[in-house]
Amino acid sequence: MVAMEKADSLMEQAASVSLQDIGNLVQFDPRPIDSSEFKKDADSFLKNACTLGTQLLINNLFNLPVEKVDDVVIAKLPTPSTLLPREKPVPKEKPLTKWEQYAKLKGIKNKKKSRKVWDEVSKTWKPTWGYKRVDDSTKDWLIEIKKNEDPNQDFFTKRTQERNERVAKNELQRLRNIARSTKKKVPGVGATPAVLSENPDKLKLKKALNIAKKADASMSKFSQKLENEDKVTKGLGKKRKFESNYGDIKNEKEKQLKLFEKLSSTKDKSSKEKLNIEKATNKHIQSENAEKSNGKKKITKRSKMGGGQKKRKFGKKK
Repeated sequence: MVAMEKADSLMEQAASVSLQDIGNLVQFDPRPIDSSEFKKDADSFLKNACTLGTQLLINNLFNLPVEKVDDVVIAKLPTPSTLLPREKPVPKEKPLTKWEQYAKLKGIKNKKKSRKVWDEVSKTWKPTWGYKRVDDSTKDWLIEIKKNEDPNQDFFTKRTQERNERVAKNELQRLRNIARSTKKKVPGVGATPAVLSENPDKLKLKKALNIAKKADASMSKFSQKLENEDKVTKGLGKKRKFESNYGDIKNEKEKQLKLFEKLSSTKDKSSKEKLNIEKATNKHIQSENAEKSNGKKKITKRSKMGGGQKKRKFGKKK
């Protein structure tokens, strides 16, 4: 009885002095700490203080108005009175995608669809989209062939290819939205980053133009030509022609004679390929003299090394 009365008196004292913010579920006890009691047993002192504050907070929670949500009784908390600092900065607004911008401009509103739909075939609830969705045509074992389609092609492989193309297209669109929101270069189709870098040169631009022109079904046969396109893309996309190993001896002889005449001719003084016979002979003579002098030096060194050593005589043992 004495302990109960003491606990009640402590509860009344704490209730009269303590400050509460029920919106944040916070209890403040501004009373100074009794140093003598704290030094005796710090753990029990802190435990009693926390128990007292929690009990006061719970008592006030039970006095709040309540409501039922999904057969659960919930207390309505008041608006918080204490402003708590944020741990992290306020998140920025998510940038709109290209479709969201268009829908906002045209006033198109998305109609909310239910997450699951009743499937009459399996008699179960299935997702409206995604994995194991209702009316999934990619799982059908029978495919209807249209009149204008070739009946000899593999329609199951075609269906998987079309699905992979749709997935790749969605992924490309997602990357484009990210690039647009982060103010980076939007990835394109046809000219890959390997072809078009940050500082593209003339040859890379030519290659990109050639790839883009040949991306259509006619391989640029029926596409309209740009101005000076033939000059820009000249020589690109053409295979080199090589002569056969068993060619004409007469033509080969003529080519070699023309090359010799070009090198030995003195008419075109500006030609860099002109053969200077005097310069070539002088270089050849200098190289021969250098080789001879190096050979003589080696011989003299060997003779000096050999002359300095005494020959040993080996006689019979007596």
